Amino acid sequence: MNRPTRARRSDASGSVLTEAAPRTSAVRRARDREEMQRLLSTVLGTRSLRLGPVDRRRPARLRVATLPHVVAAQVQFGADGEAVQDGIDDCYLVHLPVTGTLVIRTRDAEVRATPEWVGVVSPPGGAHVAWQRDTVATVLRIDRAAVEAELVDLTGLAGPPADPALAFQSTMDATGEPARSWRATALFIAENLGTPGSLLDHPLLAAHVERLLLRGLLVCHPHTYSGRLASSAAAIPPRHVREAVLRIQQRPSHPFTVATLARSVGVSARALQDGFRQHLGMSPMQYLRTIRLRGVREELLGLDPEDSTTVAEVATRWGFTHLGRFAQYYRARYGEPPSRTLRGP
Repeated sequence: MNRPTRARRSDASGSVLTEAAPRTSAVRRARDREEMQRLLSTVLGTRSLRLGPVDRRRPARLRVATLPHVVAAQVQFGADGEAVQDGIDDCYLVHLPVTGTLVIRTRDAEVRATPEWVGVVSPPGGAHVAWQRDTVATVLRIDRAAVEAELVDLTGLAGPPADPALAFQSTMDATGEPARSWRATALFIAENLGTPGSLLDHPLLAAHVERLLLRGLLVCHPHTYSGRLASSAAAIPPRHVREAVLRIQQRPSHPFTVATLARSVGVSARALQDGFRQHLGMSPMQYLRTIRLRGVREELLGLDPEDSTTVAEVATRWGFTHLGRFAQYYRARYGEPPSRTLRGP
């Protein structure tokens, strides 16, 4: 399957919009209220934008840059106002003020986001965000399925979390580590995405930059699965399990069986099965499949937009011989077909 070319169009104002988020960064700008409303509606789901008198010392500006599953909007309204955001069902919104204060109201909470406190809106629902005229902020719109996929890989969940859903604490104290570092990294990425010639503008780095943002958020900000994430990181399996894991990671496409793995680490097949289930929560063959699926996803996300590599080629390279079954496993684990990962949202 060849990667399709992204369709592009222009609206009446000449502002370039995209039919779907590109796999590498593209910068869009708006410099007046009407154009800002149109662009914010497209990229952040902002239904309405009400602004007071403009402070001419702070002209309105909006810059939007994208990664495969993240939109970064740098916003300065130069006026007091309120943005109403709808359809927060398929994404998380992270508000990172650089100056000033945002008051974020959802159905569950009212929080204040400042340079010291990050505001996070989790699905489902909507949000009313009140802006002060001196506020300059970056807002990240992060695809829900992409965050859930990273959580699956970090914790060993069998598939996207459903009960409970993945929900973040509504505020994050960014004065201490590691939240301070994550906030600084997010702002740096938003500022440099799409800058011609910058390191972040290289298409082969897009997936790695995005993963840093998503995994960093999961690690540093409390959420409904933080306890499981911490326990996954703390567990230390016995020697024979660690050695078997290492062999799988070094040769994921090799046709391992439980018996050959057990012999290679000097234990019985039963002991290896028991060790994997006790310490990793899955059988050796399930772990092998997990590593293969993770490798396929990383490769699909990292492919150059002009690359003609197909899903089938990548899956075969990682040891999958039954492509229909592979597609079922992939969708069950990551909540989307591999073809969507290849094309982007």
